[in-house]
Amino acid sequence: MSGTRILDPKIKILNINFVIIIEIIATVLSTAILYIGNYIFHIASTSGPADNFTDKLLHVHSPLLIILILHLVIIGPILEELLFQGILQGGIFKSFNVYINIFITTLLFLFAHGLSIFSFNGLSTFIPLLSFGLIYLKTKDIKMSCFGHMINNLLVTLMHILL
Repeated sequence: MSGTRILDPKIKILNINFVIIIEIIATVLSTAILYIGNYIFHIASTSGPADNFTDKLLHVHSPLLIILILHLVIIGPILEELLFQGILQGGIFKSFNVYINIFITTLLFLFAHGLSIFSFNGLSTFIPLLSFGLIYLKTKDIKMSCFGHMINNLLVTLMHILL
């Protein structure tokens, strides 16, 4: 990440387009893995990641829906990206090989959500988490990985509400 300021004020349209495309692909792949796991092995839920994201979405008819969405789509992604991409990937693991750095950061992110890569829920969650690290690597802008995380959580939230 070569000393680039992570909160550089310039936002590039090209980066926004890249993030949107990457997150749509990550969401489709993640959902496909869950459906395949459910269809073939009947062991994974088609409702989404196994962490408490799904539990939170059970409250979509609550008067606290606005607070819930703020947490899931804005506050949570910002805080998580500052920790995992900003502090770990861009700081502590900076001296590692870039791909090992992203892999370790993604695994720690996955474990923080209480998941293992050796399950369909874990594998389906690993893909979007990996995409956040790759976005940060490509754009060198923490705002873009936050944006990607927000888009991903928004897409998953909308799928839970609408399906």
